[in-house]
Amino acid sequence: MDYKEKANLLKVRNTVIEMLHDRLYDIDDETANVDIDQFVAMYDNENINFTVADKIHIYFYIENKSFGKKDLTTIYSKVKTEVGDAIRLMIIINGKCIESIRNELNNLEYQNVEIFTQDQLRFNITKNYLVPKHILLDEEEKHKIHKKYNTNSNDVFQKIHKNDPVAQYYAMKKDDMCKIIRSSPSSGICVSYRVVVL
Repeated sequence: MDYKEKANLLKVRNTVIEMLHDRLYDIDDETANVDIDQFVAMYDNENINFTVADKIHIYFYIENKSFGKKDLTTIYSKVKTEVGDAIRLMIIINGKCIESIRNELNNLEYQNVEIFTQDQLRFNITKNYLVPKHILLDEEEKHKIHKKYNTNSNDVFQKIHKNDPVAQYYAMKKDDMCKIIRSSPSSGICVSYRVVVL
């Protein structure tokens, strides 16, 4: 991998750090603030994977081949052995993620596994001016919204698919609710709520 490719991989890593920060993970400065020279040294020493607060492990799959089910099983087993099975696992792959792998993630065994491509993380999607602000609501806030709209059902709210890039960014799960705030020329600010579906 040449210097330019390593610099692009560092951009991906920086987006991952921003994502983890937005998910409210406590990231130490040594992990968060890595410059290009440090990253190149880490890459050359095969030391670019990292764990944050013993809660999530970030694994960069940088092989020059397609990522398959066997790779998923191998990485999952390795991380489970080294770090523990209660930890979340985020795998960053350099190619496309085939649909069969996405389907595999629906298995209960892989409920704590996320897969992103490097292309998805070359920039932070939440910083794009066309993407409205999304706020993941906790159970108490979700209950207040149901009460406000006098319903116990999620069916009255708009839907957002769990594979939506923003839903993936915030690790939203089925039946989670998010508040979406967007600018409106007529009313100034428009607030809506969406429920995550599979």
